[in-house]
Formats: sequence, C-alpha cells, structure tokens
Amino acid sequence: MSKRCELSTTGVSRTGFSPRKTAVWAGRGAPVLAVLAAAVCASFYTHSCRAQTGSSPQAAAPQAAQPTAQVSPGADPGTNWITRNSGTSQPLLAIFGSSDGKHVWAVGNAVVESDDGGATWVVRQIPSTAYSRLTSIFGTGDGKRLWAVGGAGTILESDDGGATWAMRTSGVENDLNSITGTSDGGHLWAVGGKGTILESDDGGATWNPRTSGTKEDLQSILLSSDGKHLWIVGLDTMFVLSDDGGATWTATYVISTTSVPNAMFATSDAQHIWILCREGRTLKMDWGGTTWTAHFIDGPAYPEWIYGTSDGKRLWAVGYNPTSRKGTILESDDGGSNWIPRSDSAPDWLMSIFGSSDGKHLWVVGNSGEILESDGGK
Repeated sequence: MSKRCELSTTGVSRTGFSPRKTAVWAGRGAPVLAVLAAAVCASFYTHSCRAQTGSSPQAAAPQAAQPTAQVSPGADPGTNWITRNSGTSQPLLAIFGSSDGKHVWAVGNAVVESDDGGATWVVRQIPSTAYSRLTSIFGTGDGKRLWAVGGAGTILESDDGGATWAMRTSGVENDLNSITGTSDGGHLWAVGGKGTILESDDGGATWNPRTSGTKEDLQSILLSSDGKHLWIVGLDTMFVLSDDGGATWTATYVISTTSVPNAMFATSDAQHIWILCREGRTLKMDWGGTTWTAHFIDGPAYPEWIYGTSDGKRLWAVGYNPTSRKGTILESDDGGSNWIPRSDSAPDWLMSIFGSSDGKHLWVVGNSGEILESDGGK
C-alpha cells in the first residue's frame, strides 16, 4: 500500500535506528551516479554512534586479510555472500570502488583497501591529526585519486590510490557527512552539519562554502552523470537541489512526514531517485520536470544504505534486523516495491553497500569491521 503526493521543487527557501552518525556513500565516479557519499554517507541521524569519537584509523598496522566463511548460498548476484577479513574490528561506515571493481576502499574508524576486487584487504594509515571517524569516501573512476570526509570538517585526499593520505583545509568545523564529484575528480562537493555545502573546482586543493538555504544537517549528496544536477537530502526530509552544476541551490521540504532520510540512490539517467528512510520506508521520486511524485513503499527495517543497478530495477538495502539482532541485507527486483531478505547473519549493523553498475559484484561494510562480498556465486 502506498501514499502519493505531488511535490514542487520551486519552494522557498541520516538516519537509521542505529548507534552512530555518518554520511554518504557517495561513490558512491561510480558507473551510476557519483555520490556517497559510499552514501554513501552511511547513517543520517544526529544522535548516532558515528558521531562518537573512536580510535584513530592509523592505529592498526597494515596487514593482509583472508576470506572466511560463506554467509548465504545462492547463484544470483546479491544472493551469495562471502565474509572477508578486513583486518580491523573498527567500524567501517562507507565504501567506494574503482569503475572496474579491482580496487575497493572502506572508511570509518579505520581505512582499508583491497587491490584484488575485495578478496584481501590491508589497513592504511592516515595523518595523526585527522579526525578519528571518517563517514564518506569518493574517488576518480580509476581510483588513483580519493577523498574522504568526516567529523569536525575533516577532508583527506590521496593521490596514490589510497596508499597515503594528506589533510586538506575545509574551512569549517561542522561534521562533513558526504562527498561526491565528477568522475575525473576535478569538481567536488561535500555536505554536512548546519546546512554546510562545500565546493572545490580545483580537485580538492581548496574548498569554498556555498549557500544551501537551510540550517538542517545535510546527510547525503548525489550528482547526475552529466554534472548538471545535484541532490542533497537532510534531516526532517529537507531536500536541496541544484540544476546548474552547483552554482545555485534551492531548499524545500520534500513532504510533511515523520520519515527521516537515511540514504539516496538514483538511476544513471537521473529520472528516478530513492530515499531510504529511518523507519524502513523507501521514498521513490520520479522526475517530472517541475514536480516530483512520491511513493511511500514498505521496505527494510532500520536501514542504513541503499544501492542499485544503473536502471534501478534491482536494489539492495543494508542495515539492522531488530528481531534477529543481526546485520541484514535485503534485495528488491521490482524497483523497491517488495524486499527479500538475502543475508541476516552479520554480527553487527551493516552500514554501506557499493557495487558494479550491473549489480553483479557487490560489497558491504559493517559497524564491527565486517566486509561482505557477492559476485553471483562465481
């Protein structure tokens, strides 16, 4: 059963039920929409464990990781899940990969990297002065340049594929929850607390504040593949959009509802956007020129992140199952109308998911350092 409403984009003007605060995945130069935040941003509430301080990511020395037990048997992509050893028990909150899927990175209270498609992982060090919790990661399509954001205005950059990281000056002290950009990394945006929008037009060397039109905490940002359209979702269903490549922004409340946005995903043609909400609903918005049509569709409980194929026909959501008290993975093969449990045995909250544009290769990270991988049983 669903509700419908017409939403105007001409109005004036993250957060699952979990123990943390984070942002977007972004990613997710992904083959679909660049986001991420690896919303990829991950979680979107203000009172969440992601807001807590934790041990510094550089504390653990680099170490190789080996695969462990299979989680859930099956042949279809997203059905067969293998547990990978991340090399850390620290929370991992966001994940991003190169366009060919050979290199994958995850960030949180640690930074880990895989150069073999997620089979093995090593822990990478970051500057000792960096904030201890990173909430979103984004990179160029080839993965040679990467950016990560986190608490207290932290921005980190790597120009060697994640082997080393350097601090960048953001000019703000608000938490940054999500980062995205163009596939070549030349143009970047980061969003965060108190309506913060930062923009860089020089590949992350310098960052400039932009007027969002709201003081709500902004949780996740998406960029269309042509670079013209950007969407930001914030607390209290605040929706901020730009149709001129970030030059100007319009803020409006999506709908009067108790739903709290948690993550976003969009098709590669930017015609359909899904917002995963705190109470387990999926808000689907179909672009109609000047209006949006919203459908409230029953979805997974306590979700943290959503990802899908470039056409949006298949979607995956990760989060927490309050009944089993385990991390959960759910899948929809009808655009989010119905959800099927795929795995329900992870020991802790699952925070973010990233994959190839065809959905044949997927990776999930969790709050206790979990990394799960699905490659369709291959």
